[in-house]
Amino acid sequence: MRTMAATYVILFGVPLALSCSSALPGKADDGLAESAGRPGAGTKVVVDSALVPGPSNAPHAAGDIQGDAYADVLRLDVGTWDLTIESFNEEGELLATTKGVETNRLLGDRWLISDFSGELGGEHVDGHHVMGFDSTINKYVGSWVDSFSERINVGQYDYDPKTRTLSGWAEGPSPGTGRVKMRSITRWLDDGTRVMEVYPNYHTHQPFVRVTSVRREDGESAD
Repeated sequence: MRTMAATYVILFGVPLALSCSSALPGKADDGLAESAGRPGAGTKVVVDSALVPGPSNAPHAAGDIQGDAYADVLRLDVGTWDLTIESFNEEGELLATTKGVETNRLLGDRWLISDFSGELGGEHVDGHHVMGFDSTINKYVGSWVDSFSERINVGQYDYDPKTRTLSGWAEGPSPGTGRVKMRSITRWLDDGTRVMEVYPNYHTHQPFVRVTSVRREDGESAD
């Protein structure tokens, strides 16, 4: 990857910009970082602490949803979405804003298949995400691959139907530490938009990335 003003990487479908002065997720004292192989993720906005669950007060597990209602959670994402991706440093200052398009479809009622396409640091990037419900662990599970990385990212999530919030973690490559787990919270809002915020650990209320997604109407093309 070419050297740019900021280092760009991708974690679970989120193009991130990490300035040299930003703290790396692997430096957090939460024990989530793991040593493994090659680098790749990181970056930081403020959100209500009520929306930031820790390990002890995470939302209800997906298994609390009765019957096949877990498929309704997957259906929340079906369609084409226009993404605005904002990356922040530790002080909440905007580092970069990028755009992307995400197209999602169901494979039966079991899996959500997502394809991402966008520009990152002047370069084109494509990504592929698969998410479904694993009844053996009562959680939503997902995997992500993209045209920037040789390694797969994986994650696990719980869904709270009362707040329409999906929260959990995604694990991927990290500069300096090899592997790291990042916390994410996705909310479906009443106005039809979807907001995902990504945090470097369970101990901070300040995300380093916010992705605001707007679903296109049927037949609508990008501006």
